[in-house]
Amino acid sequence: MLTLDELKSLKHGDTLYHTAARNADGTPVRARVTGKVKTWKTRPECACVPMKHGLRDSFYIDELGIDHWCLEETAAIVESKDGK
Repeated sequence: MLTLDELKSLKHGDTLYHTAARNADGTPVRARVTGKVKTWKTRPECACVPMKHGLRDSFYIDELGIDHWCLEETAAIVESKDGK
């Protein structure tokens, strides 16, 4: 599971692993950071990171969605087993 500080420290090219979603071979779904982390001066508890999965699936991870992502593949596997 990501923390807000880890989310703010991500940089272009970093890979995140989903704790619940799986690929066809059973590995955690991977997504790559595609841009700069956006933060707000008036709301320091908020951050937004652009992500890409596959060829066409682009999305953002914000402070509300960080519970489902990990920095390492093994951590995502452990988190998914703890959640069951």
